[in-house]
Amino acid sequence: VDEERNDLSAESSTKLLKTTESKPSQVTETEAEMKKKKRLELNRKAAKESRERKKKRIEALNQNIVMLIRENFELRTHNEELRELIQSGSHENDEAMDQFQSDNATLRLALYECVENLVHARFPKSASLFLAPGAIDIKQEKQREK
Repeated sequence: VDEERNDLSAESSTKLLKTTESKPSQVTETEAEMKKKKRLELNRKAAKESRERKKKRIEALNQNIVMLIRENFELRTHNEELRELIQSGSHENDEAMDQFQSDNATLRLALYECVENLVHARFPKSASLFLAPGAIDIKQEKQREK
């Protein structure tokens, strides 16, 4: 009977050791799972915020495009009016011609700068590929006038 008790105690102590040994590994697995879940949740949150920032940035660029298109139209209209004024024969006055040329250069420069800003905003690394070659001459011409 004593031997059976000793065998039972040995078996129960072995089982006890096995269960206590498995608990830390289960706790470790649970902690690892919790850390993974937390990391995934943080990643999802960061991705969502990034998408929202991108959406806002695109909306701002689209609004900028609309504004620049309107401004471009107004500048072209004004430029055309000035051209018609010159062609109508009212360019007898040299002062009017000088004013027209100055306004034309200013409008061309403003148009160039608007396009340049838009291109840089949309394509920061490859902006120089989109600029018109004559636009640089306009900018240099305007700087010389100053």
